[in-house]
Amino acid sequence: MSGQNTIQPNDDGNDLEAAQLSSSGEISNESGIALDDLSQLVAALDLHNSIPTFETTRIRWMVANHPNTPTSVLVSMIETMPVAIVRRIAEHPSLSQQSLLSLCEHYDGEVRAGVVDNSSTPRHIIERLIVDQCIDVRYAIAANYDIDQDLLMRLLDDDNPYVVQRARQTLRRMDATECVAFPGNYEERDFPFRKTALG
Repeated sequence: MSGQNTIQPNDDGNDLEAAQLSSSGEISNESGIALDDLSQLVAALDLHNSIPTFETTRIRWMVANHPNTPTSVLVSMIETMPVAIVRRIAEHPSLSQQSLLSLCEHYDGEVRAGVVDNSSTPRHIIERLIVDQCIDVRYAIAANYDIDQDLLMRLLDDDNPYVVQRARQTLRRMDATECVAFPGNYEERDFPFRKTALG
């Protein structure tokens, strides 16, 4: 663990840039490419691969986020794309477990956090990331309602207070959701973490 107890999770504005890119619309761009046509986007991706322009970034963004982008295209993008795009690729549900395992060792914590946010990431990869040295990765786990409760419980002993607080908040909300989903006598049901770790 990092041991730096007061570092807050990263908020570097990538989501704002992403929102601007994704809100640019499904219309043809300046080069005549229909942004809702995946085959044209992939072809343009190869064509614009080395030209650092806003249009290039927009095309990369669209390909990385398109639900039907083939896994082979996503994997080929990982080696050449900037970190912000690779993070989006890491979140793509069609990635194989092998690709996710490779990305969970990526040098950038933002990409590893993207692996956490992928709904297809198996438990054994989350178990590796729960001890990641990057606070943002552990915070992403703590904020994820799809993570098993026993894994979230481990983060209650994290070195970083923000991670601990977020894990506690997620567990409490999951606890409340379970009460609504399964009505009955709340006090009689077994919630060991509610009585011990959460107070």
